[in-house]
Amino acid sequence: MTHELYFVLGALATAGFIVSVAYGRRRGTNANPSQIMPVDLEAFRNLMEPAQREYLKRTLPRDQFRSVQRKRLMAAVDYVTCVKSNAVILQQVGESARAVADRQVAQAGEQLVDSAVRLRLYADKVKTRLYLGMLYPGLDVAPVAVADGYQELCGLVAQLRRMRYANAAVRSSAVL
Repeated sequence: MTHELYFVLGALATAGFIVSVAYGRRRGTNANPSQIMPVDLEAFRNLMEPAQREYLKRTLPRDQFRSVQRKRLMAAVDYVTCVKSNAVILQQVGESARAVADRQVAQAGEQLVDSAVRLRLYADKVKTRLYLGMLYPGLDVAPVAVADGYQELCGLVAQLRRMRYANAAVRSSAVL
């Protein structure tokens, strides 16, 4: 019986992953940087803090803990979905930067694309774990690495922006 359950859950997770990747690619074709949604990484980290989960587990009655934990995990799914959507957009920003003639900007764009793709794939994996955590509220799912990956991605975007604007300022001052 247990093996069948794992097989069914694995099949559902695989199907969800395929649909998610297909949706991400389709959505990515229309994305632009103005569609980036804000993500409160500190709130996400707090939500996924294992100590918080353990405190709730100790202090709440079992049924209430399960209900609260499911709500917390649904909120985490929303955060991860937002991070993944932003990663799709930032991947396109990186792809456009790869086409720039300036070698440093192109390399930064390549790094941004690589990080965005990794984060998108990891977000799919984390969402699967979060949904499993909803089925089994006692399961430990602490996807804090999503926040770390997103923070790294934002740093790469800031670095790319500085390079592009610095190069534009140098070119414009050379023209003057």
